[in-house]
Amino acid sequence: MSVSNIRHRGFTLVELLISIGIIALLAAIVMVAINPTRQLAQGRDAVRQADVLQILKAVQQHVVEYEAMPSGIDETLRMIGTDAAGCSTYCGGGSPSQIEFTVRVATGNDDVEEWYDGTMSLTSSDLDLIYDGNPARLDQLIGIRFQHVSVPQGATVEEAFLTFTSDGAGGPATLQFYGEATDDAAPFTSTVLDVSNRTRTVTTASLVAASDWLAYPPAETDDSPDLSALIEEIVARPGWTSGNDMAFIIDGTTQSYRVAVAYDVNAATAPLLTVRYQDDSDTTAESCLDLSALAPEFLSELPADPLSGTPAKTNYAVQRLADDRVRVRSCAAEASEVIAAEQ
Repeated sequence: MSVSNIRHRGFTLVELLISIGIIALLAAIVMVAINPTRQLAQGRDAVRQADVLQILKAVQQHVVEYEAMPSGIDETLRMIGTDAAGCSTYCGGGSPSQIEFTVRVATGNDDVEEWYDGTMSLTSSDLDLIYDGNPARLDQLIGIRFQHVSVPQGATVEEAFLTFTSDGAGGPATLQFYGEATDDAAPFTSTVLDVSNRTRTVTTASLVAASDWLAYPPAETDDSPDLSALIEEIVARPGWTSGNDMAFIIDGTTQSYRVAVAYDVNAATAPLLTVRYQDDSDTTAESCLDLSALAPEFLSELPADPLSGTPAKTNYAVQRLADDRVRVRSCAAEASEVIAAEQ
């Protein structure tokens, strides 16, 4: 056969489409093999989306049939379940975000010293923690109050501390930090024993320092120990409201000696409070919402999350919105940020 008689035939359209289909199928298989965890998560999220729609439809049917919401559905986000221990959980997209709030002492009467005899010093040029170097006056208590502390009631506090600016050298110190156990800390006054007579939090935080700040000048800053637990104790109080005032009491062992700048000498370097807390605005109520009345009339059974749900804690939550609208949410979405439906 001569070379001139050899023909080169191209692919037909059908052959091209078949080839492309085979390549796409192989690519999908490879993707599943490469990242099976994500594929499984996406599959569970698809189930969650279907469950959310089923629950919403059942609630709507209940409203149509009985001209009323199922008992227990209100403006509070509540997880569907029956667990007597409660169903509180974060129910937003991804993880709760962290918010940082800072506030500095705002007036001279908000960082004070109570001397050994109960006398109050409201205008001191420094804060001696807790020995002021005068043997005749012995040790003292420190009171520090911060106004308008914007931390929500019941917030999860991840980290919190006071930052001081040095106002002189000192020696070793063992200090004990307390919060004032009150819903809204009142201003300090000249009343004898005004710091001592305030109720302290059960929770405390300790600072043990081998030495004070470096010699002054220059000034340097130093933080207290982590105060998150005692601040959680305060904001967990039923009467606490974001924006209330918060006070701290500092005590210590004999002749602990650290000297910090007070508001009256320099407002810009007065004690500073930093609070980092979780934005738990999408946390479900502690009590579960029993919607078993929806089954079997409107649902064959109440669905539970395919990975982490049980009838006692389904990991689906419901709340009533404005204009009698209802929103159903998944509290365990994986691949998606938010799985929710409302009507």
